[in-house]
Amino acid sequence: MNDIIKRIVTDYENAICSIILYCLSELPFTLGIKKTISVLKGSKSSFIINHQLNELSTYALLSNFSGNQLRIIIESLIENEFITVSFIDESQNIPVLELSQKDNQFFSGNNTIDFSFLDKLIDKSIIELNESEQILFDKLKILRREISSKKDIPAFMVCGDSVLREISANRPLDKESLLLIKGVGEKFAEQYSDLFLNEIILNQQENNDNSEDLSTRNT
Repeated sequence: MNDIIKRIVTDYENAICSIILYCLSELPFTLGIKKTISVLKGSKSSFIINHQLNELSTYALLSNFSGNQLRIIIESLIENEFITVSFIDESQNIPVLELSQKDNQFFSGNNTIDFSFLDKLIDKSIIELNESEQILFDKLKILRREISSKKDIPAFMVCGDSVLREISANRPLDKESLLLIKGVGEKFAEQYSDLFLNEIILNQQENNDNSEDLSTRNT
């Protein structure tokens, strides 16, 4: 990517992030990720109208994005600590989005981010999994759900499905290999590498045992 295009893409990503962060700043009360997306997309639901969220300056500004695309961007902002997730009711585990201290730069004229999300939006390729990889993918989804339940956080804060598919297809067996997976960062590896690597190793052992059993029956 040449310097001109790189600068244009960076400016574009900064603009989108600025809109999302400003939306959070002008909300009259904190919202979860789904309702924040509904504001940005310009939903005409009763909730939006009754709370006059349609009068916000950021209402419908990102209506050309899909809900999934906005979720990816917001999750990137959470991962990079521009947005924090808190719980308005610990007993009901209701997560809401809040601005972090890091956002001061967005409202002081220094609108820069140190990460990129555009490649996640335009990547249309889907990793096709074979039967054994699909089994591992399903087990990793269960593991992710167990982690999110234990830590009382939404599953997307552990990792997304695209990361699980990459892990299932590549089957890394050590932390260094896990870090090579697209979407896996140091924070994920530090917190969850042992759990995920153990699940991969167990799955591989099961596959080897099944292969040996099949070989024995055929001889």
